[in-house]
Amino acid sequence: MANESIRFYLHNKANAEGRQPINMEVRWAKHVAAPAGTTPAVRLSTGKVCHPKHWKNEQATSKEPGSTGINDRLAAMRKAAGKLLDKAANEETTVTPDQMKAELLAVTQRKPAAPAGAAKKPKAVTIAGVAAEYEAYHTPRRGEFALRKYKSFVASWEAYRPGTLLADLLPDEDGQTEIVEGWLAYLSNEHVLPNGQIGMSDNSVGSHISRLKQLLKFRGLRTDWLTNDYSYEPDIEPLLFEEVLQLAQQWLPDPYPPIRDCFVFNCLTGPRYANLSRLAREAVRQDSNGTWIMEYAPVKASRNTKNVRVALDPLAVEIWQRYEGQLPVPANQTMNDYIKEAGRLAGLNRSVLKVVRKNRISHEVRGPLWQFLTCHVARHTFGTLLLDGGAALTDAQDGLGHVNIQNTRRYAKTRDARRHGTTLTAFSNLRGTSTAESGSHTSPEDSHTQPESVRETAAVPGTLRQAKRIKPAT
Repeated sequence: MANESIRFYLHNKANAEGRQPINMEVRWAKHVAAPAGTTPAVRLSTGKVCHPKHWKNEQATSKEPGSTGINDRLAAMRKAAGKLLDKAANEETTVTPDQMKAELLAVTQRKPAAPAGAAKKPKAVTIAGVAAEYEAYHTPRRGEFALRKYKSFVASWEAYRPGTLLADLLPDEDGQTEIVEGWLAYLSNEHVLPNGQIGMSDNSVGSHISRLKQLLKFRGLRTDWLTNDYSYEPDIEPLLFEEVLQLAQQWLPDPYPPIRDCFVFNCLTGPRYANLSRLAREAVRQDSNGTWIMEYAPVKASRNTKNVRVALDPLAVEIWQRYEGQLPVPANQTMNDYIKEAGRLAGLNRSVLKVVRKNRISHEVRGPLWQFLTCHVARHTFGTLLLDGGAALTDAQDGLGHVNIQNTRRYAKTRDARRHGTTLTAFSNLRGTSTAESGSHTSPEDSHTQPESVRETAAVPGTLRQAKRIKPAT
């Protein structure tokens, strides 16, 4: 009979992946099986979810992972509802909402709700398997490049414990997660990196924890038990503008010049490595005022749909034209390795103190600047030089393509010369105020006993040689 209304729709509450629960609604007020004087209706979840982009005509399209299983479930529930009503009509009985709900729940084979805090056990799928599903689902909107780090994540599990199931990672009744704890210890102390280094830094371990969380969420599993006390914000030392010029002007033997040019271009324009390596010839052009502009879509397009536009410094234009708009950007690790040697040959020997964390213990590493050069240092250099040159924080935010201005604040690294200058000026001002209030004066005889630096600040209170400011790029 057709005297019932059955429809499937998406609930408006989405999960972390943007997928929404599929609900079912059945109404049979005009059906002969409806109890007299009532307007019976049932709404309940089908136990399935679907992304809105993949939902059409009350069905999941083929682009939705597991679409066949989803549509089979919906068809079975539709059939069960119709069969129950037809049977009641043939037997001249009625169907109550409770009876309809029980019939539909039988189709979903839904079990009683688990006690609060109980872990939901997933199907027997390996970590590598769920990572492949995650990649297949997200590749259309995020791109293969954005997901490549999941390959190293899976490789770490295969090296530690091949064939590990996702279900094996969930905590037991006592909240213990021995497998995950063992994996984290392995990453910090035993895992061999592509460059031959043994053991990851805490930030790299923290990134792997974040990926594990994403896979658990993708499977609809709890993640509150998985804490991340590894990740930290590193202190990145950017280049001074003079050091950028020093590197750009230094003669270098092959094969360093092209990689050096790409690094310098990055210091003056600031794209992430993923964008730098993808820049097309059309990315740079002149506007109506004759200013050279680089425009590109950021790789994190899911968070920022606004194109980044940066005006090019003359040196950046020169490099771009030298390669006719096709920068010879090598693989990220290759670029990081070669730019260190290029920096050494260019004499970037300024002493730098870097604090790194491993096994949640901080270690101080001091060395010449060239030892710490990476592609990301170039991006930090761009952001810092903008602020050094007087650009507003919001301008730096636009040039870096940041959605949140708090991310841009990390680049507001105060140069030591300026910070030391303001510190000495502050004490000089205090000394002048204190002397004026007390009415005391320093005699010429006393001045000869004071250190030279103190005599200078006392003679010229409130003045200091200002740090050199860099003219912002136009």
